[in-house]
Amino acid sequence: MPRHYRRWPIRLGVTILIVLILLVAAALVVHAVQDTVSGGSGAISLSATQTRQAIDANLPALPQLINVVSGGFETSANLPGNVSVNQSFVPPLGAKKATGSEFISTPQVLPADVLNGYYEGRYSAYKASQLQEYFNGAYELDWCKDSKGALYQLSYVNLKSADVAGELNYLISKQGLIGYKAKTSASGTDSGGYLCQRGTIHIGSHKFYYEVQATDFSRIYRAQNLTTPAVYAVFSMADYNFYKKSSKLQ
Repeated sequence: MPRHYRRWPIRLGVTILIVLILLVAAALVVHAVQDTVSGGSGAISLSATQTRQAIDANLPALPQLINVVSGGFETSANLPGNVSVNQSFVPPLGAKKATGSEFISTPQVLPADVLNGYYEGRYSAYKASQLQEYFNGAYELDWCKDSKGALYQLSYVNLKSADVAGELNYLISKQGLIGYKAKTSASGTDSGGYLCQRGTIHIGSHKFYYEVQATDFSRIYRAQNLTTPAVYAVFSMADYNFYKKSSKLQ
């Protein structure tokens, strides 16, 4: 057999190997591009300044919204941001004849599927890119009232922070508690792992109990691919001692 015929299978095998390598490389490039477009990297690209500015622009001071006589909110129709009402909200107090409502406010109007995802799974329903696009500067506000009294809660996420204590202090300042004759009764870490401060404030002649909490976002929610640190913060207040039976702070 001529020598060049003996080399042909070798050349064909090398060619096939090269083609396979090129196909694999192309697939990896396409996958990387798709990951980048869909937020596959899991990193929040916003700066800490951008997230703080968005929070500052939208987050309301809860004591200013409360109707101390009837319960509920005085100005729910004029809340900052684009506000949606959860029509399926069930008051969590557990008592009979409880009433209440829940609002989610975002910097932009949410598509219906994104909004439904929030109601079904909260922040766990999204990728990092979606959190950044739709929920930077968002907050949730709810209240419920039963025979014990009225309980109000405001919560949000700082998508570019690892400073839990700093976020707790920011929220205390943002709510303007000093202007409501605030008295701190306890501070520390609660049984759920939240950094926490409790106390009382007065709105006019009405006394309210408050609790400010902050923790690592990943302890509460499992965003699908989020790799950068974030902080989840909550401000709660009620016209009765709603944390009376809670564990002592450590």
